[in-house]
Amino acid sequence: GKIRNIVSLRFFITLIVIIAGVIPIIVMEQAVSYGYRNSSMKNVITDVNKYCNILSKDIAAGTYMTDQNSATINAELEQLASVYSARIIIVDGNFTIVKDNYVFDEGKILISESVLNAYSGKSNSTYNVDRATAEVSLPITNLEGETVGVINVSLINHDMITVMEYIDKIMNALKIGFLLLWIVIAFLSSHILVRPAIKMGNDIMGTTVGKNTELGSQPLYEYRYIANSVNKML
Repeated sequence: GKIRNIVSLRFFITLIVIIAGVIPIIVMEQAVSYGYRNSSMKNVITDVNKYCNILSKDIAAGTYMTDQNSATINAELEQLASVYSARIIIVDGNFTIVKDNYVFDEGKILISESVLNAYSGKSNSTYNVDRATAEVSLPITNLEGETVGVINVSLINHDMITVMEYIDKIMNALKIGFLLLWIVIAFLSSHILVRPAIKMGNDIMGTTVGKNTELGSQPLYEYRYIANSVNKML
């Protein structure tokens, strides 16, 4: 009995209107979120590529591949690592890590798809929007056009994470506001649409006790159709 009273035309109208309002809000939120994150990661990769291109030229022009004591290049590496919270690895022609700003892997061998692609002369980059991480690999090319090493940069886009936390707070507040507004609209819509049905029910009850000889005019086509059908039966 209680379930039957809840599952009514008004209930379904309210539910449909709420769903019709909530789904676009969720889709819009996801679109805005993904669009910003994707754009932010692409911009970071573009900036890192520009920085690494300059850095690779400076490395190729000197003796850094054999002697990592250049104050200038080390300062450039520290600056890049600081700005992008990045791990920077420089690999020589034998795939040996000659510089690791984390120090841990210096002297070890690094062979990966991105490094191999860079050795073939192709700069490449990948990023993960959900994790806000990116990897950039560029060849270090000498004046003769030979690839003598690779710069590999792994980073986390902390700026994007910070901005997304702020955007998420705004979007959550907007979602709650829109949801409350849409619930009010849903209840009002269901009341307006169901009211003629209630009036029609009262008119039908009136005909059974002799108060009415026919059902009155109805505001909506479907209700008019039902009223006309009932009137023909009277």
